[in-house]
Amino acid sequence: MAVYNTNNAVLYVAATASPTTALGIATASVSLNTELVDVTEIGGLDRSFIAGIRGGSITGSCYYDQGNAVKALVEGAVKSGATLYFSMFLHTSATISGTCIVENWSPEVAVNDAIRASFTLRITGEYTIG
Repeated sequence: MAVYNTNNAVLYVAATASPTTALGIATASVSLNTELVDVTEIGGLDRSFIAGIRGGSITGSCYYDQGNAVKALVEGAVKSGATLYFSMFLHTSATISGTCIVENWSPEVAVNDAIRASFTLRITGEYTIG
């Protein structure tokens, strides 16, 4: 079983294809899913399913900095509804890339702590896994 260090994990986001500037994540999680369509026949005793619509999201947090162009882009995309490009590198040989819409951007403050922003990027359209 291979175990990977998070040193190489990075999330790139941009308004154009092939993003190369990192968002600077503190935490991140990728969720890829497929909805199931129930095709069980009436009278059947065992459920049957087929694959339906695919989707996914990236959730996480980063240190808040309005002076950072990528963070300002993500924050502004909440208001504009713009579709952004992303590439998430989990380690040196595992990537997920595609387009997304910023569903959530939430700056968080706490006593004696750095300001963070939590985010949800909803994957839209086809994505690639490499």
